[in-house]
Amino acid sequence: MNYLKEIIAFQDEVELNELTVSASLLWYKLMHFNNKTGWKSEFTVPTSAILVKTGLSESSFLRARKELAEKGYITFVAGTRNQAPTYHMISQVKEQQTDVAEEGMTEEVKEGMKEETAVLFKRKEKRKKERVGGARMQPHTFYEQNIGMLTPFMAEKLTD
Repeated sequence: MNYLKEIIAFQDEVELNELTVSASLLWYKLMHFNNKTGWKSEFTVPTSAILVKTGLSESSFLRARKELAEKGYITFVAGTRNQAPTYHMISQVKEQQTDVAEEGMTEEVKEGMKEETAVLFKRKEKRKKERVGGARMQPHTFYEQNIGMLTPFMAEKLTD
């Protein structure tokens, strides 16, 4: 899962389909726990940990969890008395969105993007050329080439 893409997709989804504040908060906290576990397909989190981190009451937590499950954001298996519940985050990212965005680009836009990349590459090459014999340019020379005439005061400061 890509954390940032999931959050953006979730926010876009919530704009279209309302979700209670408690359910949104729970979704974000479950994503946080999922991130900490290394994006496992299924992960367990004690209810007590979720309650502490979210500040929700147990009844609000149960309603929010049920709402997330009903609306297709998560699936969960309730734990037993001595076992934490198991959660599975359902991805909100639709891979087709990136393809549609690329298809909607005109050739001019694609060429402009290539040119911008080329400019960045040229800047990198220019920086490499500024190095003399593998070493960086002397500070005095750099100052005179890029800022202006070097005064004795500035020369002393650069040397220091």
